Amino acid sequence: MKRMVSAGELEKYAYCPLSWWLSREEFEHSPEELEGMKRHGEIEKSIEDIAIKEKESRSLERFIFWFSFIATALSFLGLIIWPLPTNEDISRILLSEALLWLIFSLYFLREVEKKKKKGETRLQERLILLTSVASILITLYAVGFLFPQDMDMSRIVQSLALLWLMGATAFLRRTAVLETEAKKVRKKINVPEGEIVYFDLDDGKSERLVSERYGLSGRPDHIIRKDGYWIPVELKTGRTPRGPLFSHIVQVGTYCMIIEDIKGKSPPYGIIKYPEKSFEIEYSEELRNIVLKKRDELLRDLDRGEAHRNHRRPGKCRTCSRRNRCPESLV
Repeated sequence: MKRMVSAGELEKYAYCPLSWWLSREEFEHSPEELEGMKRHGEIEKSIEDIAIKEKESRSLERFIFWFSFIATALSFLGLIIWPLPTNEDISRILLSEALLWLIFSLYFLREVEKKKKKGETRLQERLILLTSVASILITLYAVGFLFPQDMDMSRIVQSLALLWLMGATAFLRRTAVLETEAKKVRKKINVPEGEIVYFDLDDGKSERLVSERYGLSGRPDHIIRKDGYWIPVELKTGRTPRGPLFSHIVQVGTYCMIIEDIKGKSPPYGIIKYPEKSFEIEYSEELRNIVLKKRDELLRDLDRGEAHRNHRRPGKCRTCSRRNRCPESLV
């Protein structure tokens, strides 16, 4: 089994090996770090709120489908066993019922299409769903003619259909409220599009993701699922740079490698989200090699018991929280 290195350790090491070494001896955080951690925790709490609301909304959508389906089936059954004098009356009522549900279907389809990108739902899947539902309804309709006509039973069945339809309406309303609330929070903190499948909380209870193949571990701030890919998102609460910082690129590259090993499918990119701008970092062979190189260098320094500054940039030392006790500081 390979020795494990965390994404957080690699991020510190890529920034400056000596700063990383000094951080291993720290027991307290600086005021700047505490403020950043507080802001980070607030954002992650919002991410959790979005994930919970959207998960509940997806669950309710399944209830809406089945409640609507059962209501339709009961309604048809009630009409079949309703005593009517002529076939013309039956035909008129069935056509009215069909038109009503067609209008509902077109409305729901329009709402779904407004929320989905073109091509997300394949035509074959829609056809399978439509033909399956039509087949079941036609079968129920045919079986229903075997029942004797009974006015009282018909009224009971129609009443049940109404109750199921009311249940579907209640679930639909709840779904709309959840989606609206989640959308507002997403817009407020600018969460990337996609289903949130993982998020890290400061309580340490989030699952640590581990790659046995690469000897890497970590807890991404959150992971979104988009177009079948798991894409890691890393939040940074400090200043927004002109371009993504190298250490942050190494960190998000580490998460991409962990996801690649766990899911067996490489994410096309990872996201670094700063307060004012986000960057998509392409996951490539070059980035994988950089992460592995930094991992090996970190383990080498760990084994020899020392690390040194790897740059000549006074500005970098000036913004380092460990500058006051760094023996190689340039400021």
